Amino acid sequence: MPNHEALQALLRDRQTSTKGRASKWMNICLDAKLSLDLALAEEALDAVEAAIEEAENGAERRAGGKVATDPELAKRKKAAEKVVADAEVAVDAASVTVTFTALKAKDYDELQKKHPPRDGDQRDLLAEHNRDTFPDALMFACATKVEDVDGTLVDMDTTELLETLSDGERVVACQVSFDVNGRNISVPFSDANLPSRRRSGSSSKRR
Repeated sequence: MPNHEALQALLRDRQTSTKGRASKWMNICLDAKLSLDLALAEEALDAVEAAIEEAENGAERRAGGKVATDPELAKRKKAAEKVVADAEVAVDAASVTVTFTALKAKDYDELQKKHPPRDGDQRDLLAEHNRDTFPDALMFACATKVEDVDGTLVDMDTTELLETLSDGERVVACQVSFDVNGRNISVPFSDANLPSRRRSGSSSKRR
């Protein structure tokens, strides 16, 4: 299952000149089919790796020691790895980079006041805001620009783009927004919704 490390693999600190405020970025693939192709390719590779592990464990128990990988399974794994690599290249080419920049402390506090804790909700009171509405509001407020794969600015409305995010991508984007502002909070989503990632800095999957 995806975990916090998988989330962090989507993030990378980046120094910017935006009035000295910190920023982070995440990649988003705009082509749903390519994202699905990558997801299926990764699942196929996972299946092959699981088959190899199961076969090797069984053989080791029978032989009483480590055994070599079955040549046919090794061939299948190599082919699956190539499919994943090709799919990753295609996804990267169809992706944009969204930069999230920290708000000024005053702006952060004012935004938080617009989403006050709900009466009787102890977790809201601890967080000092409505945990259902504030994460998204902060995400929209922190998104500052969109760039293509070559780093060229893209004339794309960040709000419209973020409104199309899947649940897993929203988890990542909200966490980025809290991280970049240096405010710690558990976003109101389950880790189970996080998109599976196999490599560092890879593009987020779409629905």
